[in-house]
Order: sequence, then structure tokens, then C-alpha cells
Amino acid sequence: MNPQAKLLGHCGPVFSTNNSPDFKWLVSGSEDCSVRLWSLDYPSCIMSFNEHDGPVWDVQYCPLEYYMLSSSYDKTARLWTSKQNKSVRIFGGDGGHSEDVTCSVFTPDALMVITGSADKTIKIWDVGKGKKMADLTGHDASITSLAISSTGRYLASGDEKGSVILWDIKYGEHVKKIKMLKTSNQPIISMAFSNAVSKERCDEKKKELLKCSIILVTCCNENYISLWNIQEALHETESKHKLAMNSADNYLIKQYNTKDTPVIDVQFTRRNLLLAAGIYNSPE
Repeated sequence: MNPQAKLLGHCGPVFSTNNSPDFKWLVSGSEDCSVRLWSLDYPSCIMSFNEHDGPVWDVQYCPLEYYMLSSSYDKTARLWTSKQNKSVRIFGGDGGHSEDVTCSVFTPDALMVITGSADKTIKIWDVGKGKKMADLTGHDASITSLAISSTGRYLASGDEKGSVILWDIKYGEHVKKIKMLKTSNQPIISMAFSNAVSKERCDEKKKELLKCSIILVTCCNENYISLWNIQEALHETESKHKLAMNSADNYLIKQYNTKDTPVIDVQFTRRNLLLAAGIYNSPE
């Protein structure tokens, strides 16, 4: 497959890209400390944001399209809009992270931003006020990946030692910690929650609302991806009213082998098709 266009402008490696929800725009973050906004209809850079003092590790587009979020070596995350080339919010400073901000996510309603850092902590920020709302601690290694459920209630955080912690961010509770199988010391590169899906089954007397289980997929730059039954973990925790630290075997649904392709990114489509991307290594 040949590329339809080349987007040229960064002066160093590009570490992260993210599409707008309507797929008309692309935001990118680079080693050159800049964040760039690109038009995909007319492939070109329309804005460059240059306030970071270090490489930009991660970029995210807001679910409501208006804003972009960047995470940087300079210990801050910044909120941007296409209406101006200065940051709208800076998530950092006093009470902020003490090391690189490695990853960040918006909540689905865009009212909060969540950041993960090399300082092993996660912080929740109020977008409107730009103030920190909570600190989440529990990892013993740098945070490498974050994922949030489609309802905005549950957060998954992965670290460079292969641990995944599930959080209920509505109440700030430390819900569950699970370990990756086979490669427990490998960093969690990417994670994604399945979308909340329901369907109505009609009969002559009533309608039933059938809800799908919440599934979390994880990858760690190895030749497989793992699917976890998060609904089961949540149900068990609620029934016991305490933190359950059971074996990950209890919640692992399946591991898919990708043969000669280490997976570096996973996403669910709106219809819950799972997409996995990586670099194919041709066998010798």
C-alpha cells in the first residue's frame, strides 16, 4: 500500500500521533519539542505549538474535537486549541509530576485530563480550572500507558514492569491489579477498553437490555496481545468489598499470537472490532 501523502515539518523523530474524531485533523508530537496540527483534507501543517522544553512523548485529540493534549519530558502536559498557538492550560508546576509526563488521556466528557509519569504516579486534573483533583499511587515503575472506559468511570494504567492497575476514578478507589502473563517484566505499550454496547431483545411481554462485558486489551511489544475480562474483576471486587489481588489467570480471556509482528498499538473500533498494529519482522 502506497502512502496517500507525506506530512513533512518536524525536525526530529515523531513519537505520537492522534486523529480527530471526524478524521479531518491529525496532531503529532516530536523529539523536536513541538506539537503540530495537520489538515488531512489538504495534507499540510496548519499550526505548530512550541512551548514544551523537551521531547513530546504523547499527544491526544479531545473526544469533543476542540482541544488537543500533549505530554512531555518537561514534566508537564499542555492543552491546546486550533484558535491560538499558545497553550490553554498547563498541567504541572506545584503539585505536578516530578519527572517526564509519559502519557495522558481525556475523559469522554472532556471535563478531566489524566496524566501518567515516569515518577510512578497518575494525576487527575480539572480541565476547566486547570487544577489537580487527585493523585493515584500504586505502581512501582514508570507509567507507560493509560486507557479509559467509554463510560469514563474506569481507568487502566500500565507500567514498564508489565503491571496493569484498574482504577475506579469516580471514587478514586484502587480496584484491581493484574500482571501480564509470559512477559511480566515487559513494558505495557498500549491498552484499550472495548466500547459499551447493548442491544434490545424483544418478545411479546418485555424488553431485555443485554450488556456486553467490559474487555481490556493490552500489548507489550511482544508477539501477542492479551484480552482481559474486566467485568468479572469488577464484579468480584464489588461482591467482596475489598481489593482483590487474585491471579491474572482468573481474568484472562485469551492471548492472540501475532507470529512475527510485535504489537505496539491496539484500538477498538466503534463496533468493537479490535485493531492491532506493529512492525512485521521477516523470518530469516
